[in-house]
Amino acid sequence: MQVRPSYLDALTLKLHALIALIAKVIVITPEDMSANVKKRQLDILSMPAAHLPVIDELISFMHAWQIANLEQLLVYSAPELLNMEGFGYRCLKSLYTLLEANGCEHLLKEE
Repeated sequence: MQVRPSYLDALTLKLHALIALIAKVIVITPEDMSANVKKRQLDILSMPAAHLPVIDELISFMHAWQIANLEQLLVYSAPELLNMEGFGYRCLKSLYTLLEANGCEHLLKEE
């Protein structure tokens, strides 16, 4: 008695063939990936404060200090920010989380 592949096995084989075909058609180079990361970083740094995915406390702080975006905010180091009225550890955590998610954590100065 010959065993025939089940429907799931046949579907799996077709899926693997489709993935192989897509891999041949779509070739993403490291340079493309790097360009996408840099674009995302630039986008997040220039995004208006009101549109940033951070806590309201940080947005209010930026508004109060007339800081329009992260590029302007990152002129200050973390200790300087913590010494400014309205910026606390919750703001710092929210800021760092956003920077880290976008590969920009190195832009937050420690001194």
